[in-house]
Amino acid sequence: MKMKSKYFVTLILSAFLALPFNGFSQKEMHSLTRENISVSMPSGWLATKLGKKFGNFGIKLTKQDDVAFVEINCIRRVVEPTGKITTLASERSNKETFAYMQIDEVEDAKLSNIKSKLLVYTNTHLIDSYRGGIYGLVDNGYTYTVEYYGIDTPEGRAEIEKILSSIKIEKPLAEENFVEIEENFVPKDWNVVQDDEGQIKQEADEKKVEKKEKSEKEKLSKEEKRLAKEQEKRLKEETKKVEKKKKELEKKRKQKLKDEKRAAEKKKKAMKAKKDDEDLKQKMEEQK
Repeated sequence: MKMKSKYFVTLILSAFLALPFNGFSQKEMHSLTRENISVSMPSGWLATKLGKKFGNFGIKLTKQDDVAFVEINCIRRVVEPTGKITTLASERSNKETFAYMQIDEVEDAKLSNIKSKLLVYTNTHLIDSYRGGIYGLVDNGYTYTVEYYGIDTPEGRAEIEKILSSIKIEKPLAEENFVEIEENFVPKDWNVVQDDEGQIKQEADEKKVEKKEKSEKEKLSKEEKRLAKEQEKRLKEETKKVEKKKKELEKKRKQKLKDEKRAAEKKKKAMKAKKDDEDLKQKMEEQK
């Protein structure tokens, strides 16, 4: 089977999806294997292969007509897990539907019997509450992240937990087996559907969101610049008014000092003239 360097392949159950089921406990689980990773998912879920054939790879399970998902990714090198899952959570919180996402502290955990780091988060969208988390772990020189998300109800949690508990991470396969594993990835009772249209739609939706966010940021940036200019203009005007007022007050103060000095000198002269008159009168009386 000819493989493209970048594409999604969606695996859809051919016969099982049409069967009626009552409750999660009765749902049949179906196993998938991607290189050294295996996982089981319930009926009513879709599986999508992620990544390049010889590069990083992963698999995403999504519940039909629902927001629930479990996404497993493998990086073919060692990456510090706490930093990686924290970055992924931060990127997730920037998405429009995760505006009310609350991130808890990273804690120690286990996944597939391997020591891991786990970051749990909650989210509220419209009137519904959701719960998610991201595992990060390193094994045999590879780094794995496993993110899950779904409605925060007992049934929703149980469904996610059953998928998580089914995940098995084995020792990485030799490179010469990669192509064979890729070709044998699809079980015989599954149909393979090229998801080009879905991928194009997803990419288009993401671009729309990014364009909207960019437009809002640019709009906000322009508004901030306009407000900053107006504030700077008002500040300059107020500064001029204050300086003008200070000059006027200084002028009045100096004039007041001059007036007081003149008044004092005038008073002094008047008092001297009065004294001189009194002295002159006294001398005239003495001469008589």
